[in-house]
Amino acid sequence: MHTGVLVQADISGYTRYVSRTAIQDSSATVRELLGVLVDEIGGRLEPAQFEGDSVTFAGDLDAPQLIEQLEHAYIAFRRRLRDMQKCNTC
Repeated sequence: MHTGVLVQADISGYTRYVSRTAIQDSSATVRELLGVLVDEIGGRLEPAQFEGDSVTFAGDLDAPQLIEQLEHAYIAFRRRLRDMQKCNTC
């Protein structure tokens, strides 16, 4: 048996966002935000599946490493989301 971790990152509010945004804009936004997560987590965990507004990662990390990696990814995600929101108000 192989042991490891699975992490699923899902963008909350995606359905509401898509209903208010042109589909090509919302698709590009989701790709960009998921790309941030892949950039941050992908070096330590392998992206295993993409599905709409979520990505599932798999790999071998112990709990402290996993928590640290997820904290970095969350900060990068929130930073990019904030920057995108600033651009939309210009």
